[in-house]
Amino acid sequence: MKDIILSESLSIITGVLAGAVLVSVRNEILRYPSILIALPGLLQMRGSVGGILASKMGTELHLGTMNKKKLFRMIASNILSSFIASLVVSSITIPFSNDLKPFFVVFLAGFLSSIVEIPLIVIPEEKLFKKGIDPDSVMGPYLTSIDDLITTSLLGVLLWVF
Repeated sequence: MKDIILSESLSIITGVLAGAVLVSVRNEILRYPSILIALPGLLQMRGSVGGILASKMGTELHLGTMNKKKLFRMIASNILSSFIASLVVSSITIPFSNDLKPFFVVFLAGFLSSIVEIPLIVIPEEKLFKKGIDPDSVMGPYLTSIDDLITTSLLGVLLWVF
């Protein structure tokens, strides 16, 4: 119970921080409304792709069949899935913009967040399991909130850089 309360608290805090990041880049987003159209899909995609990795890892850990080769395959599959999903989600911006900047910003935010999040999934998953805590009960709220914070932060940085 304590683990769930901690992960839910983290979820609330990071959700507020992700919202603050969005507010800080609202002028840039308003210049490119197609980013706002793609944002829900981008955040959902990141949560889904990251959740798949966490779920697969949890299953392998519980079954006692986790090894480095399987972990490497899971990570490679996660990166490929993220690349494809980021490409699909970012393509939503094309009909709604006269510029390709929104396409590239959304694509890079989605794909790069995947790369950043992999160690933030793998390391806590393994540590929780080794401590006897069921990662399945903690990783969901943790992952969705971390995904939102990282993805919106990268979106803001990329809007600022480009």
